Amino acid sequence: MDCPISRADGDHKRPCPDANCPLFDEQDGTCFLQQANAFLERDDLPAATRAALKELCAAGHGVHSGTGNPESNLSFLVSEVEDRRKSQEQLLQALSRTEASDGALRGEVRTLIDRMSTLESGLGNLEERLGSVGRAVGTLQTDQFRVAEQMVGDLSRPIEAMASRLE
Repeated sequence: MDCPISRADGDHKRPCPDANCPLFDEQDGTCFLQQANAFLERDDLPAATRAALKELCAAGHGVHSGTGNPESNLSFLVSEVEDRRKSQEQLLQALSRTEASDGALRGEVRTLIDRMSTLESGLGNLEERLGSVGRAVGTLQTDQFRVAEQMVGDLSRPIEAMASRLE
């Protein structure tokens, strides 16, 4: 991958041309942008990190090429990094709140499902009881009809006997 802000000659393999460049690392003899370019070549770099690093490289171009005010460019770089960090923290907090909210919602849904199961079971029991009551009422009506029939029969015999005596 090419450096997103390569100099006109495209060479990032040599030290920064500005001897006072604040991005130049004296210990390893490379510029920050050279290090960033090498880091950008990694395959395992997350896309968000890659995009942020490219933006930081672009912001640092003025320092690397010797143009612009190095102090203001570095301040911009620092503020960009800080803004990105804050933004990531806010995203993580929002994600955490969303996950907590999702967990609570799942719990409520489980409770509602449990309650519905309990209601279904209760309705099944109620249907069974109503069926038993219906059978009992049917039996009771049959028994009452037999008792009434027997009572009519029992009362009609003495009346018939009296009627036959009166005749």
